[in-house]
Amino acid sequence: MTTTSPIPTQIPLDGFRLRKFEKNDADSIVKYINDYEIHRNTATIPFPYTPKDARQFLKDSELHWKAGTAYRFSIVMNNEVIGCCSLDNVSKKDSTAELGYWLGKPFWGKKIMTRAAQAVIQFGFTQIQLHRISVSHIEGNIASQKIIEKLGFKYEGTQREDSYREGKWFDSKCYGLLEEEF
Repeated sequence: MTTTSPIPTQIPLDGFRLRKFEKNDADSIVKYINDYEIHRNTATIPFPYTPKDARQFLKDSELHWKAGTAYRFSIVMNNEVIGCCSLDNVSKKDSTAELGYWLGKPFWGKKIMTRAAQAVIQFGFTQIQLHRISVSHIEGNIASQKIIEKLGFKYEGTQREDSYREGKWFDSKCYGLLEEEF
């Protein structure tokens, strides 16, 4: 996986833009991510989500971006961060990554995440020369399943009891997308 030009840190889209996270994004992140429904539908986002959590996320995001191990884009509308779409666990050796995302509840159902994910997937295949992108969702997260299917991912199986939340195990539904399928 080699790149011939600098990695873009912004992706303009109609109505919003994607950009690399900035240090001053913590308040916007907390405003939208500190929501029980977001926590319930994701495997790694705690609730409550604190400013300290946001600052650590921003620090980690910067370190991963510099190392080339994750590319986390903020979704920005009207100069406010309303969500995130990322390529995490980037393997240069295998040319693979995992798609991850969350979006503030006021913006659900507006096709923002589908469009953001399409742009991040294109970024992955064209800018960092990925061969395969994987994604998963907690069983029962139908909205995420619909986004994943719209993006063209193929269902590959279920990881049983993959996530433990509030005294209960949850399965994860796993999908993959190859470069030639996009």
